[in-house]
Amino acid sequence: MKVSMILRAALLMVVFWTSSCALVQKLTCNSGTARNQGMQDASKGFTNQPGLESAKSCEGAEYNPKQYASDYQAGYEEQKNQMCQVNEVTKVANQDGLNAVSKDEAKKKYSTCQKNANYKSLMLAYDKSYQERFCSDERSKKIAQTDGAALAQMQAPTVFAGCSNTSSLMKTYNLEYQAARKIALKNKEDEFIKNTGTTNFVYNQKSLSSICNINADQSQVTVTVNNPTADKILLQGNWNYHYFDKTFNKLTQDSGQEAVLLTPQSAKSFSKMTLPRDARFCRAEFAGFVN
Repeated sequence: MKVSMILRAALLMVVFWTSSCALVQKLTCNSGTARNQGMQDASKGFTNQPGLESAKSCEGAEYNPKQYASDYQAGYEEQKNQMCQVNEVTKVANQDGLNAVSKDEAKKKYSTCQKNANYKSLMLAYDKSYQERFCSDERSKKIAQTDGAALAQMQAPTVFAGCSNTSSLMKTYNLEYQAARKIALKNKEDEFIKNTGTTNFVYNQKSLSSICNINADQSQVTVTVNNPTADKILLQGNWNYHYFDKTFNKLTQDSGQEAVLLTPQSAKSFSKMTLPRDARFCRAEFAGFVN
């Protein structure tokens, strides 16, 4: 009984393995796969055509190795004819220059075109287009916008190494960087005030909120309390104040007492004159009733 079960299991494994191999072969051994592999190898500059090795896996299949090799070669030549054109090379070089990719690395894919009569002119066209875009105002603005938006350190002139118009590009960069940085800072400040500078609290079973701001001249703290309810509320009690510098690092904290009469569905502000000299942002937390 046990021997019979073992034989049955072994037979099932053989059938499963055979079916799996047949499925893999069917997926690999077809015209579409062969052509795509040829195109991929050509686009990567593989002159030794490594994808042809896959033809061996088609031995015994309805779609045989010879057919695979033929379709592979057709795909390879199709991709080669498409990419080894001046207009295509120029298009790719423009993008490569704009993104400042490694030129030597990027040009390796054109090994596919080495046997073409126009190979030298193709590489000259690539170098020209790459350099034009690498040394363009468009690239300068792109770098500046990325750096400014990330509040990153400004680039040195070496980012335009090899460009004859470095001074002009740096001028464009500086202007674009400052504009992008200003927007990024404003967004970050608004986000900080929204998340840290705003508090929500309950007073006499009424949900209220407060926003803390420091005046532009840093002369005082202004706390605006919002009353969304339909009730008049006399809000009186202790407040805890937290102060932050321009980089959003906490400096110190203190406390005080205030009484604010809030009319229905309105906001009322009060001021506090004492604050740390370097404070740029604040948070006001209502701490409870005055004893």
